[in-house]
Amino acid sequence: MEERNSGIEDIATLEQAKVKRLHVEKRLSAFTAFDPSLDNAWLTIWQNEIKAFEIKDNDETYMDQMTIYTAEIKSETEKCLKALRDLRYYAGLAFGKRARYKSFGFNRMTRVAQSTPAFLVFMKVNHRLAISVQAQLIAKGMTAPQIDNINTVATALAEAELLQEQHKRNRLTATEERVESINRLWEFMSRASRAADVIFADDETVRALFYLPERTKKAKKKPEEEPE
Repeated sequence: MEERNSGIEDIATLEQAKVKRLHVEKRLSAFTAFDPSLDNAWLTIWQNEIKAFEIKDNDETYMDQMTIYTAEIKSETEKCLKALRDLRYYAGLAFGKRARYKSFGFNRMTRVAQSTPAFLVFMKVNHRLAISVQAQLIAKGMTAPQIDNINTVATALAEAELLQEQHKRNRLTATEERVESINRLWEFMSRASRAADVIFADDETVRALFYLPERTKKAKKKPEEEPE
């Protein structure tokens, strides 16, 4: 993955990019006279990069979405446990404490539920077991839809787990794209700063407007506002 060139937070880099672009725009004739490629077209590309970065998701957005996915998994897990409790009740009526009842593994379902992948296997196996003895279960009052629901809620849990895992993997790509975008903004500022060092060599006050954040420590002047 490409490394970040900016030594400051992304939001601070974005704000610096906006401010420095405005400083260039107000003195564009001087920049273009010095380097013809530093023209309106270049400024337009810079502005487009700013807009592109502004719509990218940040880590806070990622974590908010992860919270939603985690809550969804928890909700679907609870539905699965309820379906298993229904099954446990009717299996107890049908088989008592005999081997068939024990084969469902009810005594460990809460523990297995702590690991979603393992719990999904547990659910699928129990659905198959329930299908294999559905006549006995239905004879004791369990309905066919209740048996089918075991598979239905397991499928919903699997989908929630897949969405969360996909979101985790997408973060790698999103992070890389965000770094590449912030580096492009940094390059615009760097180029403007290098040009300003030459163009305004005799004007420290104006030149300081284009110092990159890491360079302001060395600057003699660090004006907050553009000089009139």
